[in-house]
Amino acid sequence: MAEDAGGGTGGSGLMKRTAGLPMWGWVALAGAAGIVALMWYQRGKAGAAAAAPTLAVDTSSGPNDQNAALLAQIRDLQGANSTATTTPTTYTNNAEWAKAALAWYVKPENKPKFGAQKMYYALQSWMNGGAIWSDEWNEIGRMLAGVGAPPEPVKNGPINYVK
Repeated sequence: MAEDAGGGTGGSGLMKRTAGLPMWGWVALAGAAGIVALMWYQRGKAGAAAAAPTLAVDTSSGPNDQNAALLAQIRDLQGANSTATTTPTTYTNNAEWAKAALAWYVKPENKPKFGAQKMYYALQSWMNGGAIWSDEWNEIGRMLAGVGAPPEPVKNGPINYVK
């Protein structure tokens, strides 16, 4: 098609050329792309449904052998119940408690994150209302879980979350 005197492309409506194709060509390309995208989406949806198998479980008669087998496997994975008991130790003051907490903390089986000296200062700061860092507070929390709470109230200073 020849260009008109104004420098534009010839045709009007669906016959007008845009970027080398008539408008009806662009409409046809967009429709084809939409059909391809729809088919791709439906294929992916069907593939996801096929990838997740469904298990037929008969629950009409209540618990069955399959449930019992699953429970047995779970018990095997968890191991036997622990029969060990710990006797709680009572401390007369916070200094005794801090000493016992540090002794518990530095044992290799408790996987200490910091050395005894750093945690000693963190404990002293915490018990006397001073500021401690959040990672020190996490370790003090482990001590509280392992040894129990101190016998006397502590002042609980602020916890700094940024170092």
